[in-house]
Amino acid sequence: MSISSSSRGLVVGDRLRLTILVTNLDRGGAETQAVRLAVGLARRAWNVRMVSMLEPQDFTDELTAAGIPIVGLGVEGGMSIFAVVKRMFGELRRERPHVLLTFTYHANILGKVVGRLCGVPVVSSIRNEHFGGRVRDKIESLTSSLASLTTTNSSLVADALVARGVAKRGGLQVVPNALASRKDTLSEEHRSNLRSELGGEGFLWLSVGRFEAAKDMPNLLEAFATTAKEHPDAHLALVGYGSLADFIAERVAKHPNANRIRILGRRHDVASLLEAADAFVLSSAWEGQPNTLLEALAAGLPVATTLVGGVGELIVDGVGGMTAPPGDAGALAKAMNRVMTMTNEERNVMAGRGREQVLARHDPGVVLALWESLLREVARV
Repeated sequence: MSISSSSRGLVVGDRLRLTILVTNLDRGGAETQAVRLAVGLARRAWNVRMVSMLEPQDFTDELTAAGIPIVGLGVEGGMSIFAVVKRMFGELRRERPHVLLTFTYHANILGKVVGRLCGVPVVSSIRNEHFGGRVRDKIESLTSSLASLTTTNSSLVADALVARGVAKRGGLQVVPNALASRKDTLSEEHRSNLRSELGGEGFLWLSVGRFEAAKDMPNLLEAFATTAKEHPDAHLALVGYGSLADFIAERVAKHPNANRIRILGRRHDVASLLEAADAFVLSSAWEGQPNTLLEALAAGLPVATTLVGGVGELIVDGVGGMTAPPGDAGALAKAMNRVMTMTNEERNVMAGRGREQVLARHDPGVVLALWESLLREVARV
């Protein structure tokens, strides 16, 4: 077994110690990327720990199968900031990771402060162009110097963060989101069964996203009312859950085309659902670099999407799909209609261009290698 020295102590067998801190281990975009990174690095002989401030809600099977310990800090409403800091301080003092990597706002702030107190280098990751208004922007800015490096997932998001003073250009690194590892394609029988579940015959739109304000599902439902009027064979399937689930369910129940809309809730077979659909739609009001859009493009689906966050790096009209301004249901309906009025060949050509672009930039091996290089540089090993 090889033993090499570093400024952080001994690295035995090249097993670098990495702790990843998230606010909530649930199936959101940032958490999905954190878990993909954790599993990928564990397979490359990194010693990875996953820490969630709130009680972990998801991904436990994937992490456990990869041999990654999961730690819940047990943060609850009303808990003092000093108690939270004390719990994270104890975790870092016990494990002494070579690097602490943080995802999402609360984890970023906690990690930067406690990492500095413990002498652990911190890489902070901002995953969205907006994350709570001016006060949060200011707090991120004031604590930015506590991190060795700040990352984000899109050049367009990076530009927005620098323009608002949240981060400085010199300390900000773009690391694109990674696609999921490819799986076997669906059998025709499985695809047929899924389509029956999602709405049967006709043109099937799929939307995947948390039922939260950022995803602006009311905008999509309004756009679909126009699309469904012009295309009687159009159907819409919604995959998601969140604090607005009841509100969305009420809106769907009152929708003029309620019989053509399915709410599927939380699903773990999104890759299969993408293969079963005819097109993908994203109606977000703001974004970072949406995983669901990446996966849809990689699956070869044409898309209609609002032009927010890093979406403009993935799609321009005619390459991958059609775009619309955020919050404009009429424009989104127009984008959906343009996709539907194309011939199958035209849609396939457009989707194929988007797929080629996404596979080249977001290949999981390429993104993992970039993360590993950055983390080694911060760890100085």
